Amino acid sequence: MYDQLLTKMETKLADGLVAEGSSLSDDDTQLAVWFREIDVDVVRTCHRSIYERNVDIRTNIPSTSSSCANDSVESVLNEMVEKVARCEACESSELQFSSTSTSSPTGKADLEAKIRRVLRAYVLYNPRVGYCQGMGFLVRLLAEVAENESDIFWLFVGFSEPENDRNLYEPGMAVLQPYLSKFELLFSTHMPELYAHFQAEGVHVATFCTRWFLTFFSSFETLPPALVIRLLDIFIIDGWRVMFSVSLVILDELQEPLLKCDMEGILRVLQFPRSYMPEADQLRQQQLVQRALAFSISRAINSI
Repeated sequence: MYDQLLTKMETKLADGLVAEGSSLSDDDTQLAVWFREIDVDVVRTCHRSIYERNVDIRTNIPSTSSSCANDSVESVLNEMVEKVARCEACESSELQFSSTSTSSPTGKADLEAKIRRVLRAYVLYNPRVGYCQGMGFLVRLLAEVAENESDIFWLFVGFSEPENDRNLYEPGMAVLQPYLSKFELLFSTHMPELYAHFQAEGVHVATFCTRWFLTFFSSFETLPPALVIRLLDIFIIDGWRVMFSVSLVILDELQEPLLKCDMEGILRVLQFPRSYMPEADQLRQQQLVQRALAFSISRAINSI
């Protein structure tokens, strides 16, 4: 199916979808807008390596199938996590991607093209949702650790549509808003002092959690990529509980400086939390995951 989507995309482009002055239907006009937004965001997303802080999980991960649609997201991601863990355990830091490394202009161009194709295919696959800023970060991370484009595409579909066609990127935040409300309740319960400080400074949960949730923490400034891969693996089993608990861990890690910040300072820290926390090596990643899992959050929280 992914190949069929790519063929459809190429036909649309050949017919002048993004050409200036083209006469387009309403649907194709919207599609052209999404394609242009994707082009801009892909360049921004790939402007630097996600490994700049010496988080070295780079390795070649072969395709597990010709189409991830026939495999579970869990099986593909489990292989990715195992590869990442083996790589992190190695003393050598010379492992490189053969096709997606951004260390050369060619590698960067190849990576951009791959992410662009996956995102364009997705808006053709689900025009009801279309393109949303934040998608590119998750696709970028998946593109760094899964080599086959079809795998990347179906992994992304699996994460963005976790249950019964309810899509995280629904227009109007119809799916995201209940998650934000649930997290606010958890935040106020587990960290009342910090929550009260945020309220006094006029900082609402949506102002920082929206980015975390829409990107699954995969933006460069939030958490190290190797840690995010582990969290995605847990997400498949535990659902949104892990998203909530990791958010609580981030806030707990930064609680001391946050309590000293005004609104501007709070937003700056939470936009770039990775810069304000020690970079997580393998041991610290395990500790952060264990802390997240230790939070008492009922499985019922997944039912919204």
